[in-house]
Amino acid sequence: MEEEQREFRRWDQLPPDAVRGSHCWQDIDLFQWSIRWKPHQLDQMLPVLVTRSSGSLCSLHVAGLRNDSIFSFITENAGSLQVLRLSGSLISGSIIKQTAQRLSTLTFLDLTNCPRIGAQALEAIGKYCKLRDMMFLDVLGKVEAEDEANAIAATMPRLKHLDLGFHLISTECALNILSRCHQLERLILNVCMEEEQSEFRHWDELLPDVLGLIFTNLSIQELLTVIPCVCKSWSKVVTGPHCWQYVDLDERSCRRLSHQLDRMLRMLITRSNGSLRSLHVSGLQNDSIFSFITENLGSLQVLRLPRSLISDSIVKQTAQRLSTVTFLDLSYCHKIGAQAIEAIGKHCKHLVVLCRNMYSLDSAGKVEAEDEANAIASTMPRLKQLEFAYRCISTECVLNLLSCCPQLVHLKIDEFLSEELDRKFLKEKYPKLEILLLYLIILFESDESDDDEYLDM
Repeated sequence: MEEEQREFRRWDQLPPDAVRGSHCWQDIDLFQWSIRWKPHQLDQMLPVLVTRSSGSLCSLHVAGLRNDSIFSFITENAGSLQVLRLSGSLISGSIIKQTAQRLSTLTFLDLTNCPRIGAQALEAIGKYCKLRDMMFLDVLGKVEAEDEANAIAATMPRLKHLDLGFHLISTECALNILSRCHQLERLILNVCMEEEQSEFRHWDELLPDVLGLIFTNLSIQELLTVIPCVCKSWSKVVTGPHCWQYVDLDERSCRRLSHQLDRMLRMLITRSNGSLRSLHVSGLQNDSIFSFITENLGSLQVLRLPRSLISDSIVKQTAQRLSTVTFLDLSYCHKIGAQAIEAIGKHCKHLVVLCRNMYSLDSAGKVEAEDEANAIASTMPRLKQLEFAYRCISTECVLNLLSCCPQLVHLKIDEFLSEELDRKFLKEKYPKLEILLLYLIILFESDESDDDEYLDM
């Protein structure tokens, strides 16, 4: 688009508050980072970000706080904090009681797996916070679970969502919560029925497909490390295909080395025994593991492989094995080109959703972007959703996509096309089509200056 627009926007002339002020730090999510970092690194980062928010912090999500001092600092600078998620933290009940009055603006609180917090802390929270959503799961269970539940019932009448997870409480205690919290719309808890029913339920006698359906609510780590230790029948279920129809390794693939990820994938796909329906994993590092996946697809419908280093040639060789796929995500796979996309279109006749976003630096000036778009247009007429963000394609190419894919209802492209696209014409000709426009930003390095300049296309 350089021929059509040559003006540079001087981002360095923006007011300092636009990039360094509190506006950038109203919503802070450090959950993934806090899992990887050491405690002292997290303690150093949190005060910096909370201080930058300058009292405008609205949402904070972090896991594994290790001491009371950092929690006290957060409450001192809470400002207008509404959402606070501190799962897996070792903050004490005493610091909660001391600082609860500073959390009066909270509406959502998550204290899942915080073993040092008890009934008195929850009572203090209820007195000062007008909560609507509360999560307080504890996979280990505690003796004072009923005291905690009663404290919630007595002090949090405005609750709409309450998740007590693995707390074992009596039926009477559960009814007390329901009678006190009149606005409850969602309640998750375990009710201990031993008082009313002395007979044990034989969970080990459930049909494998029923157990597999129940186990899908657990994490992969629990399926692999906890369930096999319960009993032989449960162990047999998790080694079979019933638990592995839907495999999501996206978060784990970000933290594992490539060889570890390959071994994990091969094990789970083998266990699925051809019954795999959905697979989500990021960052495949070689063609062999992709080939193994396609050889064992079975009835796979959803395949998401963003940021993978699979090649054009392996996709062309194995495309015929993907005939059952209806949802395909190959975003940020920079080694794949138009020929692979064309092969997919020829063999995946049921494909209705395709995600092919790219980083701006990967796609800027890439001739093949239009070739890919044209390949999509010529081979995927049944597409209903297409994400093609941060790609340099012409307006004519977009119109070709729209004419060749008449069932499109969602299209994600770049903002720089919006001036040439006649929105009135599109609305009249494609009344059901939703177009999401994004900005494409390309980074240039100048030989004459050390400063970086950004061109908003």
